[in-house]
Amino acid sequence: IYPTGLIVSREKGATPEKIGVILNAGYVNAIGLSVPFMVFLAFSGNILRGIGQPTIASDLTETYFRHYLFGISATLLTIASQQASYKVDGEWVAFLISLIRRALFLFLGYGMLHGEYRMPKMGIAGFGLANGISVCLDQLLFTLYFKLNPSFKKYYFFTKESLNLELLKKYASEIFKSGIVMGGDAVIDFIVNFTSVVLIGLKGSSPLSAAEVAMQFKNFFSIPISGMVQASSIIARAEQDIKKRKAMTSINTLGSLAFPIIFGLACFAASNSLVTLFIDKSDEKTHQLAKNLLWIVLLTMIPLDIQKMVGSGYRTVENYFISFIVNLVSTAFFGLGLGCLLNFETSLSSEGMYAGVGVGTAVGAFLMSYFWMRNQYFEKNETVKSSVPRITIYDERSPLTLAQPDINSGSYVVLQQ
Repeated sequence: IYPTGLIVSREKGATPEKIGVILNAGYVNAIGLSVPFMVFLAFSGNILRGIGQPTIASDLTETYFRHYLFGISATLLTIASQQASYKVDGEWVAFLISLIRRALFLFLGYGMLHGEYRMPKMGIAGFGLANGISVCLDQLLFTLYFKLNPSFKKYYFFTKESLNLELLKKYASEIFKSGIVMGGDAVIDFIVNFTSVVLIGLKGSSPLSAAEVAMQFKNFFSIPISGMVQASSIIARAEQDIKKRKAMTSINTLGSLAFPIIFGLACFAASNSLVTLFIDKSDEKTHQLAKNLLWIVLLTMIPLDIQKMVGSGYRTVENYFISFIVNLVSTAFFGLGLGCLLNFETSLSSEGMYAGVGVGTAVGAFLMSYFWMRNQYFEKNETVKSSVPRITIYDERSPLTLAQPDINSGSYVVLQQ
């Protein structure tokens, strides 16, 4: 959402109202994304019990509270850059929502990554269900926004129909600028979190430390790229010309496929423990965890990728299928890398994870299909309506002038003399 706000702010005729619509959608979506963590915490009281333990739990709690304070500082810096870019009120609402999301995420990670805790199956199932529903909120908001703002379809990124070097450079430059805010926040987050982990004491045998470092490396590389890919998807959705959209999709595909392949191969080259685990079943606990991690990544990321593809406005089965294959390959390599990095023992409930992911994915897929079909139905009806002869309105200034009301300005537009 934020990269889109930057793009719109540089568009001719951009108004605070237009940008405000995007920001408001972002705030509502941020609340929606917090729902899964609230549900998870509601079903998992052992996180709160763990805070009072005088052993390693207190050290972990201190670590995460320190991360939380660093997160507040990073959020303040992000808000300062956003305020300068948007010049729109309401940033403090986003600030409070961001603090709530960070707090929930930190305590969630504290409970999940601690080897002694076992998350209840109902808690993880509720998490998957809430996640499947909240993912659909993003698609619905963008659908409403584009329906209410037809002028948003006009972009100046593409001056030619074919993909060439000049077009690629101009497009990449715009997307890179749009990803600075999101990428800057990720860089700050990575630096402060990684530094705090090192200062507190990084132990190779510690499950939390290993997972923390792996997660921070993942965020450092994936969040800026994700911001740029999302911005390009939004632009592709607004573009009506098929040739231009295909050119955008080609750039988006190359960008989204490059990182996970490199990431997965690098992690795989540095650690062959994952392959060993699949072959050697002597350590059944760790062996099962490695398989669960790969399945969880695959089952959770693929529905999200499908949602993003539908939101990008693919109209043909061919484009949809190609993008799905690309995202499948991308997710597989990312899962490979994550499985190599997060190879540690824990007692997470695999049954609960499968149940949560399955239910959440099913609900999310159903709602996404409904939104997509409804969108197609509206577009079909709009096409039919546009073919109906216009109602004749006689302008008082000239009885011979046929005029059409202009919804945006409230005035009349001359159609025919």
